[in-house]
Amino acid sequence: MSAGAPGDDFRFMPPEHMWKLARVIIQSWFAPMIRLRVYGRDRVPTGAAVVASNHIAGDDPIVLGMASPRSIRYMAKIELWRIPVLRAVIPHTGAFPVDRGNVDRETIMNARRVLRTGNLLGIFDEGTRQTTDEIGAARTGAAMCAVLEGATIIPACLIGTDHHGRNPFHQAAVAWGTPIDVSGVPRGAKGYRAIAQALEEELRDLREFLYAAQRAGFPRDAVPPVSRATVEV
Repeated sequence: MSAGAPGDDFRFMPPEHMWKLARVIIQSWFAPMIRLRVYGRDRVPTGAAVVASNHIAGDDPIVLGMASPRSIRYMAKIELWRIPVLRAVIPHTGAFPVDRGNVDRETIMNARRVLRTGNLLGIFDEGTRQTTDEIGAARTGAAMCAVLEGATIIPACLIGTDHHGRNPFHQAAVAWGTPIDVSGVPRGAKGYRAIAQALEEELRDLREFLYAAQRAGFPRDAVPPVSRATVEV
């Protein structure tokens, strides 16, 4: 297994430089345009962690990236690599491809390398974009990666981005949940499924919090709930 994470071998514009550039070029106008509100940003820890988020729109990776105090290296659908412009740019962000119907050994190795080098690994936990803003069934990929590399899982929930196809100015918000410690969970399907169920519960709680905040006008001082999710194996 290579020592570096995906993207680290770029001498020109490696991931950290690309993220800094993106924040200057994109965040300076896009975040104000969508009046992005972020809650619980201080919950994102240092060191290796899996960011496990819901997925409701094509710009979710950008919005979640703007909401994070750290760069996120995404596991992204392989179809993006078939678009010439994106194929040239995406690898510089540290993202790497995944075939959603056939997750292979190389994909898992890349995910583990991201965590092994102390970075944030971004996974849209439902496996694909949802057709509604409801929280879909969580898959076990985030759980497996976290357990194999001894990393925590940070739940993150987005709302509002699903309106951007019709109204690019629609307000969006992100809530960060309480990091989930999986250090006591054994390897194997049973443990991974238990983590996925706890994560799904946490995402639903965060979604409920965000819609309550929306009804209240998105107050700046709102605090996401402390996790009630428990991992029972």
